[in-house]
Amino acid sequence: MSQKALLSDTQSKLAIAIIAGLLAMRLLLVVWSPLELYADEAQYWRWGQSLEWGYYSKPPMIAWVIHLSTALFGDSEAAIRILAPVFHAIAALFLFLLSRRMFNSWAGLITVLTYLFMPGIVLSSGVISTDGVLFPF
Repeated sequence: MSQKALLSDTQSKLAIAIIAGLLAMRLLLVVWSPLELYADEAQYWRWGQSLEWGYYSKPPMIAWVIHLSTALFGDSEAAIRILAPVFHAIAALFLFLLSRRMFNSWAGLITVLTYLFMPGIVLSSGVISTDGVLFPF
């Protein structure tokens, strides 16, 4: 299969629109959420306040991500969680590109829809966790 531009066909445009639309919706839900941090998120936030090369139970990436988001957006529940949906959107884009390259644009679209609407992904895109941050990798 030849290399295609990202938006070369209808399925690609639809997949990108779905990813962008759900990202916008999930960002709004994170910002407007009345939920407080759960215990792990609070622990990761504390780690983000004093960066280290590693922690007793997790690698340091989650702390670095939270440190970056709180430096940009302040210390609030929304600021701590704001990058979680972004990482899921990046993972969805990578899955689309991989499926399209291996099969075709229809397979990419089905892969994106399957990924984005799995209950675990829907829930984890609203909380900051070590798993969500590593999904794109």
